[in-house]
Amino acid sequence: MQPQQCCQETNNNNAAPSGVDESSVAAISLGDRCLVQPGSRRGTVSYKGTVPELDDDANASANANANDSCSYWVGVTFDEPVGKTDGSATHRRTGAKKLYFEAPQNYASFVRGKNVEVGDFPELDLFDSDDDDDDDDDDSSNDGEDEL
Repeated sequence: MQPQQCCQETNNNNAAPSGVDESSVAAISLGDRCLVQPGSRRGTVSYKGTVPELDDDANASANANANDSCSYWVGVTFDEPVGKTDGSATHRRTGAKKLYFEAPQNYASFVRGKNVEVGDFPELDLFDSDDDDDDDDDDSSNDGEDEL
């Protein structure tokens, strides 16, 4: 889905606070692998743009048109069920729900760009451990050679 267009550059008193404007997501692209904080959650960027349903009530009520809010979000599909949504956002006041991207329930969230690091973050293999405790190739086993 394409990000929604908002915020005319001309005298907009409803401009987004620093850190949530379009520049906060400029280096993030759809399909990027990412690491989301807090929690070092890995996933894939599935949406970036405005999500008027998530803007605070004060900002939403100050705007006649909710799309005038310029708060930018990143929609992430996580590798594990560590999210809060299915890619949809529910308006805090009206309860109206809008789907921005599709994901299994609890595998998606909308997060701020400052909490997203894009890069080489492959899916973790849950059965692969860094300990290698069961790696017994240390030549201590009896292979029948030179035993006294």
